[in-house]
Amino acid sequence: MPKFLTLVGRNSRAYTIHARRTLRLACSISNAPISTDDDVREALRTLLQHTAQPVSVLTVKCLSGDEPYHGATLSSFSSVAFHPFPIVSFALQLPSRSADALQPHLAHTSTQTLSDVDNDKPTPNFAINILAASQSDTAIRFSRPDLYPKPFSDFESRYTISRGVPVLRGSLGALPCVLLASFPLREAGDRTKLAAAMKDPASWSGENSRLGPSSSVLYLARVLHVENFGYTGSMHDTDGKEVKESCDGVWPPPLVYHRRSYGTVQRLEQA
Repeated sequence: MPKFLTLVGRNSRAYTIHARRTLRLACSISNAPISTDDDVREALRTLLQHTAQPVSVLTVKCLSGDEPYHGATLSSFSSVAFHPFPIVSFALQLPSRSADALQPHLAHTSTQTLSDVDNDKPTPNFAINILAASQSDTAIRFSRPDLYPKPFSDFESRYTISRGVPVLRGSLGALPCVLLASFPLREAGDRTKLAAAMKDPASWSGENSRLGPSSSVLYLARVLHVENFGYTGSMHDTDGKEVKESCDGVWPPPLVYHRRSYGTVQRLEQA
């Protein structure tokens, strides 16, 4: 039996998430002729608006400036691999103060190989926080620099420091990470420009970025630790034996973004 989920948004309207519905939507979009990058971009944006995306926040330790920490709500985050070690990816659209904060950490690791990072047992330089359903206000705080130019200001009770980087209290979990590599996506279609940009990553961020406005940078990072803030149960009995528990009883529901609104999910009763 396929498992169904219900997406519950702020307007209390429920949406059933199921693969068949997404497939029908994709087929209807594909009926229109798609011939340019702009057409594909808009079609993809429309399709993704009808899928629920988990909400995550990047929090980074600043090595310069008057702010010790900075952060941003991510529009793109994904697990990439588990072997030889856990790797995740995310993207930031430029200009970005979070990209500026990451740049000194990137410069430190740009001369290292993946094996160097593995063998040196590095310390984290930022964290990715997976938000719980109760944290829509946190998602807004870190996504609106016009309203919260310093998102960590007057926010002391809502975060703590883990392995030298800020992590958000109340989240499902936080992933302290170390940067491995980054790629300017605007130059990805031209090998010559990409090679030139890769030689000077310091030029990607800041007011005079060589990549220009509305460009993005893709980052790869190694997960060094997992902070399970949302887990409230025990996976061991009194004899130390592992206990297989239902996730429903020990984890709060996640925060998701769907149709330009924050919501969460719940199981549907099966007939």
